[in-house]
Amino acid sequence: MVGFQPRQRLRIAFVACGNERVIDLGRHVGFHVRGREVLFDLPHGAEDPQRETQVIRGILGRRPAGIVLTGGEHTDETVRLIQQSGVPVVETWLSSAPSIDMAVGFSLFDAAYDMTRLVIDKGLRHIGWAGHNLPDSQRYLQRQQGFQRAMEEAGLRADLIHLSAEAEGFAGGRLAIEALLKKERRLQALCCVTDVVAAGALFECARRGWKVPGRFAVAGYGDYQIAAEVPPGLTSVKTNGAGIGQAAGELLVQKIETGQVEDRVRRVPYEIIVRGSV
Repeated sequence: MVGFQPRQRLRIAFVACGNERVIDLGRHVGFHVRGREVLFDLPHGAEDPQRETQVIRGILGRRPAGIVLTGGEHTDETVRLIQQSGVPVVETWLSSAPSIDMAVGFSLFDAAYDMTRLVIDKGLRHIGWAGHNLPDSQRYLQRQQGFQRAMEEAGLRADLIHLSAEAEGFAGGRLAIEALLKKERRLQALCCVTDVVAAGALFECARRGWKVPGRFAVAGYGDYQIAAEVPPGLTSVKTNGAGIGQAAGELLVQKIETGQVEDRVRRVPYEIIVRGSV
């Protein structure tokens, strides 16, 4: 590979955001290259493609043996820099083929679709979506599209959607309930883009004196720690950060040591964790 010289000790650059599942991923990439030098880069704001380009430029100056990226949204400059370097790269949390080298992930669309079907199958009909207002984020858009497809196939209204700024955090759940009730007073449930938004929805239900799931049901995404702790327990999509990390580490080591891999894309399954909120 042009621009890359194998070393006995591996330096793996990890460019990521900092949620719990991504941290699990990082730990398990490290596990699969243990016994060798491992470098993890977790720069603030790396989810921004422009910031990621700056980070990658700096990382390549340290001549890493491999790079792990979260997501598949990169600038043309990032792709060019990495391809010119010849450094093996694994993009994680992808639902499609990699844009650079190798990929590990699952279908974000399918995960949101399956969660929405679970809510529908409980007999609920007036269901909203609480998402984030990030039009360039494919990972959030694919979740929303999974929700809408499930609603459309069930013959239900698929336009009860509220998008808030990611920085709103827990408040996103409250804002979604307030906005969607103005569109549909019979609103019965909310499917949320993350567990943070979903927890905020549960807090709002408590403020209103609504029983969950008797009066209102809430579904999350990510199965963060808060999902098991917030009453009555948050039903959520559990993504396998550890499994993705293991697969990413295996792909990197294989590519670094042999120069090739049998399968450039690996799928890691997700699961629906059912708790008291649905």
